[in-house]
Amino acid sequence: MERLSKQTLKRLVGEHAVPCVSIFLQTHRIATEEKLDRTKFGNLLHKSEEQLALMGLRSVDSTGFLRPARELLDPANDLFWQHQDHGLAVFLSPGFFRYFHLSYSPRETAIVSDSFHLKPLLPLFSGNSQFYVLALSVRETRLFHGTPGGMSMVDPASMPNILAKALESTGLPDDLPFPPGSSDRSRNLVLKHFQEIRTGIDELLAGEKVPLVLAGTDYLPALYREVNKYPHLLSETVVADPAEVSDDELFKTAWSIAERHFQGVRRLALDRYKSLLGTSSTSRDIKEIVPAAFYGRTDVSFLSDATELWGKFDAADGTVRIEDKPGTGTVDLLDFTAAHTFLHGGTAFVLAPEKVPDRGPVAAIFRY
Repeated sequence: MERLSKQTLKRLVGEHAVPCVSIFLQTHRIATEEKLDRTKFGNLLHKSEEQLALMGLRSVDSTGFLRPARELLDPANDLFWQHQDHGLAVFLSPGFFRYFHLSYSPRETAIVSDSFHLKPLLPLFSGNSQFYVLALSVRETRLFHGTPGGMSMVDPASMPNILAKALESTGLPDDLPFPPGSSDRSRNLVLKHFQEIRTGIDELLAGEKVPLVLAGTDYLPALYREVNKYPHLLSETVVADPAEVSDDELFKTAWSIAERHFQGVRRLALDRYKSLLGTSSTSRDIKEIVPAAFYGRTDVSFLSDATELWGKFDAADGTVRIEDKPGTGTVDLLDFTAAHTFLHGGTAFVLAPEKVPDRGPVAAIFRY
């Protein structure tokens, strides 16, 4: 299955034939809850069908249009529902169908508009929830992807080949002196192996700002740091042998490190916004923020995760018109702002409403 990455987001933001259906569902890892998850997904499909009807799509047409998503409910797809994570995102437009398992629980919704609804995905890209853990041990190195809801091993099929091969085998001989690094020979062997992993990590996370946490006993993380070139490797380490602790214990410690990092990043961004209040470098006006995000002027945006703000944006003259409800040509302007902030190299914080500056639906810091 395709990994959610910046390139994935670019494809979802890109032009698609209309209508665009976006469905977000909370799911369960426990197979016994599959009936509940199926029922909720069926209900969200029904809501999508109702919205399609309001947009003028006849019932017979919407049935055919939604078929790829509806086929997920077929008995032939029992295994699909028995192997869920904490959430599911489904995107459907004419000639386009993608779904992604989410390691966190999104706000459940079904939205039909002229573009995909992406704001529920932004926690993965906004620098406040997604992280990786590189668990280093003598005989096995594993890479995990984590969010506040948990973590799971990264599928080798979604990795660059060089990384998948490096993780498949340590490349270290059985007679390696212990601890690794206690002799020039063992040190060089470990460093060579870690250089292969680092090359793969750099390729996997190219252009990303996702923090990476190291786990391992003191000497292995220290040796990895010697070859590291990824700029978002965190300074704190999970000091434990991953082979000797459970994955749950590993996650709890790694998440505590990542959470402190995320809190610090958010705090710095909010403090920066406050220090710039009253200048042309900040705004709470959606009609100013949307074109700024589209043209790459927005460095940081803060957006409410609990609402949509419908409207139309004219890229030719930069004007924004607010609408009461979704319809032909409308987009969720908060969603639009978040996606374009991120795609232009900025940071988009999707927050609880009370956490957004001045408790509004949106605020932003401009580059210029």
